[in-house]
Amino acid sequence: MNVTKHDSYLTKHELEALSSFTSILLKVSSRVSTHKLGSESYDIGEGLLDKVEIKLTEKFSVHKIVTRCKESGFYVEGKYLQDKKFYLEIQTAKGIIYCLLGVPENKEFNKIIFNPSKSHSLISIVNILSSLIGPNVINSKLLRLDFTVDYFEKYEQILKGLDVSHKSSNVEFMNGSIKTGILIGKGDDKLLVYNKSKKERVSKPWTRIERQVRTSKLPVKTLEQLLYGYDAIYDFNPLGIVTLNHCEFVTHHNFSQKETERFHEVKTLIHHEGYFLTRKKLNKHNNFHRDYSQFFTLTPYKVQPSQIFQQSLLEIYKED
Repeated sequence: MNVTKHDSYLTKHELEALSSFTSILLKVSSRVSTHKLGSESYDIGEGLLDKVEIKLTEKFSVHKIVTRCKESGFYVEGKYLQDKKFYLEIQTAKGIIYCLLGVPENKEFNKIIFNPSKSHSLISIVNILSSLIGPNVINSKLLRLDFTVDYFEKYEQILKGLDVSHKSSNVEFMNGSIKTGILIGKGDDKLLVYNKSKKERVSKPWTRIERQVRTSKLPVKTLEQLLYGYDAIYDFNPLGIVTLNHCEFVTHHNFSQKETERFHEVKTLIHHEGYFLTRKKLNKHNNFHRDYSQFFTLTPYKVQPSQIFQQSLLEIYKED
């Protein structure tokens, strides 16, 4: 399917900007290629830009976009998604686009969601949006970006040595159970670490680390800034707040009775809730390091989430 059918909707300025994309890739490739990832005894997925939500500069006609989709050979279907809201789902050869209607009766919309990780490339989806909505779509306001990294390792193992430097003290359990996942932060900046294999109902070990950033916390503010925002996203380093560790407890010890009690306390908590939550719980008086650090060691993973994500940026920003 040729998505350039409506290139006439693009201005000369935008066509020149798109043609310069190769030079941007050449510029950033040398920066990324200096990072060589090591290997460990588990499989690692890609870093992904998993969701982009935008708000158009003005409302757009449902009838008009359906007509343009038919002209381009795109399949359009109305459906409710998990949030119980009604969307137009536009299926193209380069990816799927969702236009939020809310309810089927609405004749206009101004919010669009797409997933670059399930698309050919970020630029290909933006090109399609330009052909359907018009060139002004690149001025759309960004509402949300989701950045993710997958480790094909048991969630319980990831949780055990998880450490997070998020500024927010808010912690919640997903679906009310720590066995499902944890959510750290609130409002416009949230970090989720959850059991992806449980969510997808698959047997293979699979843990997802996901940072959801909205409005005021976004490193780029418009779709155009995102399209040419490799450096901004790289420097933002969305998963740099996460450190994964191997956590091992001491095996030979000669503890006092008080130390033995603390040893069993911290070991039990880390086993059930992981290092991050245990440290929060036992550090009420800034005494965690003094009273508990002697009972275990933390060895950082050779390949951290931030490294995986930054290595994957070139794939996110590849040419159409």
